[in-house]
Amino acid sequence: MGDKCCPTEKCSTEKCSGFCCPITGFKFCLNKKFAISAMLMIVWVNLFSWIWHGCIMSGMYQQTANLWRQQADMRVMELNLGLTLSAIAAAYIFMKGYECCGCKEGVRFGIIITALFSGMGLVTHATQPIPYLIIVMWCLGDLICYSLGGIMLCGVYCRMEGCCKKE
Repeated sequence: MGDKCCPTEKCSTEKCSGFCCPITGFKFCLNKKFAISAMLMIVWVNLFSWIWHGCIMSGMYQQTANLWRQQADMRVMELNLGLTLSAIAAAYIFMKGYECCGCKEGVRFGIIITALFSGMGLVTHATQPIPYLIIVMWCLGDLICYSLGGIMLCGVYCRMEGCCKKE
């Protein structure tokens, strides 16, 4: 067991209990820090998405109503599942790259996640008749959402790991 992870054993260290991918040996750690991060990001991403898409961008969506499902036909379960999976993945990516650098690390995280999602936004724009301004707004929303989310995660990690710098 320990830090080394092979396909036939469960991951288990003092700070991690989880599992290993039987194909790659990749260790997926489930610990208190990850659980708190994932919950924080799930709540934050859902709240921010409601504000950004439901309020700020609603006029743009109304102007392009022919491109979207009717409100009554929206698949809320799939929408919430997609946001939740994105939030969990983002929390895990943050945890794996955390370096205890403060707010600038949260902004760096926001830029990285935005770059990832922006690529998909450009593919969407290239293959569907969605106005470019909507894609730009999606990118801006991701930058704000994940930068602020990263800053919040920095605050949580800083307190949990005791690496806050006293100024």
